[in-house]
Amino acid sequence: MPSMDSSILIALLALIFAIGSAWWMYAKRGRLRGSKPPHFALLHDGIVFFIRIPLAVRNSGGRTRVVQDMRLWVPDTSQVLAIPWRRTVETLLPTPSESVRDPVPFPVRGHDAVAPVVEFGPPLPGFTLDTSRHLVRVEALLADCLKWELVLESSGPHHLDSLVSTKRGQGHPGC
Repeated sequence: MPSMDSSILIALLALIFAIGSAWWMYAKRGRLRGSKPPHFALLHDGIVFFIRIPLAVRNSGGRTRVVQDMRLWVPDTSQVLAIPWRRTVETLLPTPSESVRDPVPFPVRGHDAVAPVVEFGPPLPGFTLDTSRHLVRVEALLADCLKWELVLESSGPHHLDSLVSTKRGQGHPGC
């Protein structure tokens, strides 16, 4: 009978492993994580500024997560309101034939990544930002839980001092 007990144990362990693997691959709700971009773009039209950040957002879980909205925080400034997601663009620097999309929800499938270039623009009068070192946080409002989740927190060399400053679409030639 000892061989019968060990075969049942092996079968049960295989079943537990199969169920656990299927849950991990297809049902687990993961977190969205953004990688730190090497460049940002700070654009201004003489009145207000816009920040463009190329995000690479990865879903660590098996279930699709839907990003409904995004916002940007620069916590070590006088900012009291989040800088809203203004639109999604194709390139870091503006071009005359640039394709622009309104901020519409987008899915990040399980164990997959998306790479939008997101433009944040404040309707915040009086908010200024210099190009010194600032911590930047990007948060996403997720459809399945309706709460803001931290996607990117830039620290280290990728602060706003590495911004490409442009005016009216004319950028740094090395970018």
